[in-house]
Amino acid sequence: MEWSSKNVPPGGILHPAKATYSPETHQFLRVLMNESKLTMLQRKKVDYCLRNGEPLPLPTSRSCSEMSARKKLPRVVIRPGSSKRRTRETILNSGAYERERFIPRQPRPDRDKEKNRLQNRMAFGKDVEPKPPKFTPKKNETEQEVNRFDQLVSEIKEREEWFHQMEELGEGDKYKLVIQQQIQARVREMEKLKLEDSSPSSGRHVAALILARGGSKSIPLKNLALVGGRSLLTNSLSVVQRVDFSSVWVSTDHERILEEAGPVNVHWRSTESATDDASSVLGILDFVESHPEVDVIALVQCTSPFVRSRYLEQALEWVKRGRECVFSASRQNIRLCFNDIHSCVLYRSHSLRWFQEADGRVRPINFDIKKRPRRQDWSGEFVENGMFYFVERKLVKRGFLQSASAGTVPPLYREVFDVCSHNGEPVHRDVYQCLLSQCNLSTGQLKVIWDLAGPSQGLITRTNLYKTLALVAWAQQGKTLSEKLFNSSAGKEYPTPSIGDLTPVKNLVLQLNLKANPAVLGLTYTEITQLDTISVELVPEKKGLFLKHSEYLVSSRRFNSKVTRRYNDFLALQELLLNRFPYRVVPRLPPKKIVSDAHFLESRRRGLHRWLTLVCRHPTICQDALVAFFLTDHGPDIQHRIRDIFRRAPDEFMTSDLAATAKNLLPADHGEIASSREQIRSLVQVVGKLKLLAEAAIERQNSYARDSEDFAAQLKILSAASNIGQVFGSQWGSMQKGFTALSRELYSLSNKSQQNANVEQITVCERLALLLDVLISHKDLCERLEKGLAHDHQQALSKMLSLKKRKIQGVIRGTDAESVEQLEAKMLTQESVISNMELRSDFSLYCVHMETQLVYAYLETLSSILNSLVSLRIRSHSELADIWKQVQPVVQEYLPIDYGIVNGNA
Repeated sequence: MEWSSKNVPPGGILHPAKATYSPETHQFLRVLMNESKLTMLQRKKVDYCLRNGEPLPLPTSRSCSEMSARKKLPRVVIRPGSSKRRTRETILNSGAYERERFIPRQPRPDRDKEKNRLQNRMAFGKDVEPKPPKFTPKKNETEQEVNRFDQLVSEIKEREEWFHQMEELGEGDKYKLVIQQQIQARVREMEKLKLEDSSPSSGRHVAALILARGGSKSIPLKNLALVGGRSLLTNSLSVVQRVDFSSVWVSTDHERILEEAGPVNVHWRSTESATDDASSVLGILDFVESHPEVDVIALVQCTSPFVRSRYLEQALEWVKRGRECVFSASRQNIRLCFNDIHSCVLYRSHSLRWFQEADGRVRPINFDIKKRPRRQDWSGEFVENGMFYFVERKLVKRGFLQSASAGTVPPLYREVFDVCSHNGEPVHRDVYQCLLSQCNLSTGQLKVIWDLAGPSQGLITRTNLYKTLALVAWAQQGKTLSEKLFNSSAGKEYPTPSIGDLTPVKNLVLQLNLKANPAVLGLTYTEITQLDTISVELVPEKKGLFLKHSEYLVSSRRFNSKVTRRYNDFLALQELLLNRFPYRVVPRLPPKKIVSDAHFLESRRRGLHRWLTLVCRHPTICQDALVAFFLTDHGPDIQHRIRDIFRRAPDEFMTSDLAATAKNLLPADHGEIASSREQIRSLVQVVGKLKLLAEAAIERQNSYARDSEDFAAQLKILSAASNIGQVFGSQWGSMQKGFTALSRELYSLSNKSQQNANVEQITVCERLALLLDVLISHKDLCERLEKGLAHDHQQALSKMLSLKKRKIQGVIRGTDAESVEQLEAKMLTQESVISNMELRSDFSLYCVHMETQLVYAYLETLSSILNSLVSLRIRSHSELADIWKQVQPVVQEYLPIDYGIVNGNA
C-alpha cells in the first residue's frame, strides 16, 4: 500500500508500517471466523484490517452488567452434607423448589407498531412518524352518531354539487367514476349507522306468572294435587324455570302454596282478586298494578299438567318478535297459535258440533246439514285449550287476554309481510320506508301513519306492518287517520291498500340479508329470480351499410328499461366484468360467427339471454354501476363509451369492505372448498350429458313432426289422383276421402308435435343450459384463480427468496452499505406485495366460497326441471294419443280392411 504523505517518511511510533498478509493467512482467518461464529460487525472489522494491512483487532470482553443481562449465572444450590432425610423446611430453604426467572435475550417486539409501520410502507412507501393523540372531550355516543350521519349527508351533497360543476365544464366523464365510488363509500357508512341505530330492542321484561289461589271450593287446594308424584304447582314451576323468562312469579293467597313455591318470587294476591267469582284477568291485573316494570305477562295454568317447555319457548320467541298476544289451542295435539292482525292465531278444529234444545231436539252449530262439508274443503274452527297466555301489559290494562279489536286480515297483508320479512323476522326500517314510498301518499299522511303504527325504536313487527297497511288503505279512501278506525272495524275485514311495484322492496330485503351475514348467501333460487327478469329479442332487420350486423332488444324489469345492443356490446361488458370482478362467476359468451344463418342467430340469442340473466341475477354483480349503465344507456356506440368510462374502475378487492377481514369469513375446514370444487366439476359432466339427451329428445320430436308432415303431403297427393279410380273401381273414391281426412289429422299431429318440442326446448333444455352455464363458469373461475393469482403469489415468493439470498451473499462479500440498503428497500417492497397477495388470496377464497353457495342455489332448479319434463311428456303423449283416437274412426269409415280387392275385381 502506498504512503499517503510525500514530506513525512514512512514509519515511526504514530505511523507504523503496513503489514502484508499472504493469501494463506487470508484463507486461514476466514476459516477461523466461520468456526468462531463471529458477528457481522466483527467480521467486517477483520475484513477491513486484512484489506488495509492493519493489525487485527483485539478481542473485547463484555462488561459485567452486559453479561448478567445476557445470561444469568446458575444459582448455587446448597446440598446437605449427610445422607439423612431432610425436613420440608430444609428443602424449601435450600431453594430446590424455586424456578429460575426467564429473561429474554431480546425485547419482545411491539406488534401494533410493526403493523402500523408495514401499513405505512404499503400505503406511502416510507415510514411515517406516529402523531401524538389529540385530546378531545368525550361526547355522548348518540350525539356522535347523529353528527357523523349529518356530516356524511353534507359530504355527499358537496360531491354532487362539485360533480355538477364539472359536468358544466365538460369534465363529467373524467370524474364520474371517482365521485360515484366516494358517494357509495359514504352511503355504506350511513347504512352501518342506520343498522346500529335500528337494532332491535330486547329489553322487554317478560314475566312468567302462575295463578294459584288456595280457596277453591270444588277441589280444596287443587294446585297442590299430586300428579305423577309431584304437585301441579311444582310441575308447572319445573317447566317454567327451564325457559328464559325475565322473572318467574307465583300469585297466591295461601301459606301452604307459599311454602310449595320455594325460592321463586311470590306475589300475595289481594282479597278481591282471590274470591270464587274473580276471573284470571282480575288476578293478572292485581299483579300488573304492583309490578310496573313488567311489559309482557306469560300466564301458565297449574291445571294443565301437559304443558311443555318447548311450547313456552316458541311462544316467547314470537313475543320477542313483537306479537301482542300468543296463546295455546288444540284439537288432539297441542299447538301454538296466533292471529295475523294482533298476533293471535288459533289451531283449527274440524269437529262438527251440535246443540241440544230444551225440548230435546238438536240442531247443528257450525255447519249446514244441506251442505255437509268435507274435511279438506272446510277451514275448520278455532278451539282454545287455556294452557297458557302471553299478553302485553296494555291489553291486560284494558281487561283482555286477547285482542278485542281484532279484525279479519286480507290475504294481501300476509303477502306483503312475506315480501318485506326474511324468514318471518321483523321488518327492517329501511324496508318499511321503501314500502311506504310505493303507496303514493303525501308526506303528511306518511308521518301520521308512522306515528300511529310505527314503533318508536327498533324493527317493525308483523302487527306494526298490518296496522300500517290498514292505515294506508284508509288514507287512500280519504278518511281521517286515527286509532278509532281500528275500534270501528272490530269483527270486519280490514281494507286492502293499493300498493305499487314491490320489486324495489324485494331487492332491498335481499341486500340487507346479505350484509347481515356476509359468510352465508342465504338466498333460495326463487329469491334469486326476483332480482331481475331479462328479455333478449332479435331485431328482425340487420344494420350496417356494407358489413351487416344483428342487434338485440334488451329489456330489464328491475330498471324498467329497453335498449338496443349488438354482440360487441356484450363482449365489452364481459371484459369489463372480468376486470371488475375477477373472483366472481362471469359466464362465457356464446361464440361469434361472421356468416350466420337463422338457426345460429336464434341459438346465439338464447345464449345471450342466459348470459345476461346470470349476470343480472348475481347478488353482487347486479348492484354495480357497470350493469346499470349497460341496461339503461341509450347513447350510440355503447361498446367504446362503456370502455372509456369504466376501464379505470378498480377491482372488487380494492373497493370491498370485506377485503381485510375475508380470512375470518372462510370456513374452518378449507378442504370443504376443494371438495365442493371437485363436486361441481363432476356436476358439469352430468348436467352436460342431461342437456345433450334433452336436446336429442327434442330433435326426435322435431323429426317426428317433419315425418308426419311429409306423410300427410304424400297422402294428399294420393287423394288428388283421379285416373286410378277408373281402373280400380268405385272403392277408390271412398279411399280418397279417407286420405284427405287422414292427411288433415296428420298435419295437426305435426303442428302439435312441433309445439310440444318448442315448449320443451324453453322449459327443459334452456333451464338445463342455464344451470350448465353456471357450473362451467364456476369451473372457469377456479382455473382462472389457479393460473393467475396462485402463479403471481408463487412468483412473488421466489423473487423475495432471491433478494434475501443476494443480500446474504453481499454481506458476506463485504458489499458497501448503500447496496445493502437498496436490497433492503426492495425486500420491503416485495414484502408488501406478498402481503397484498395473501389478502387477495383470502378474499378470492371467500368469493369462491360464496360463488359455490350460489351454484348450489341454482341446483334447486333440477327438481322443477324434471317435474316439468315429466308433466310435458305426459301432456304431449296424451295430446298425440287424442289426435290418433280422432283419426281411428275416419280410417275405419273410409279405409276398411275387408274390401277383398284382387286385381281390380271384387
